[in-house]
Amino acid sequence: MNPAVPPRDDILIEIEKATGYTFTNPSLCLKALQTAGCAAAGGQKSLAQVGDAALRLALVTIGYGKGASRGQIDSALRTKASNSHLADQGFERGFDGSIDR
Repeated sequence: MNPAVPPRDDILIEIEKATGYTFTNPSLCLKALQTAGCAAAGGQKSLAQVGDAALRLALVTIGYGKGASRGQIDSALRTKASNSHLADQGFERGFDGSIDR
């Protein structure tokens, strides 16, 4: 683990506070915080697929609940589920300091 990264319990506490979500499987959160180049991570493509699907489901469900059109939902998916938007959100919330490189 990177010495500049806080201990795992501290990372989880901060992320749970920032997101308002309590992880039922904290090891998945910690695994997601490892970069693909991290030797211990072994790549995160499978985990990223799960996260992408969960995010898409959440955004579609929210859009549907608000009565949004398919076009509006597709637009929200293109912008809010994009890697660049998600990276910006992570930097804005200070999650970049929790990444294990």
